[in-house]
Amino acid sequence: MKKHSNSPKKSEPTSKLAKSRGPVQRDPKEVLAELLGKLREKLDSKVVAASAGEEDQRGEVRPNFDRLTVGVDLGDQCSHYCILGLEGETLAEGQLRTTPQDVAEFFAGLSAARVVMPGCAAL
Repeated sequence: MKKHSNSPKKSEPTSKLAKSRGPVQRDPKEVLAELLGKLREKLDSKVVAASAGEEDQRGEVRPNFDRLTVGVDLGDQCSHYCILGLEGETLAEGQLRTTPQDVAEFFAGLSAARVVMPGCAAL
């Protein structure tokens, strides 16, 4: 009797199976926790202390280089976000449900961050 099976053979690499499933959606809280951990390792404590909104020699306030920038495009049911690093590099992009609880949890996971939300002129 011959067995018919759609399961992969042991000789097939598992990477082919993983690629066929499509992109993996990760929980925004996990992504933020991972990014903040990496950022903390990357930051030099001397640079953070010196750039935390202190005035320069001319009396002008310098930008805060110790904070992430988070762009959020709010939607009715789903919102998209992009987290930028200290030098403007994209650290993470994703989406979250636009419910009070999910939005509150997302922002609670961000320590000091600059948040940008574009306005909508169309009514």
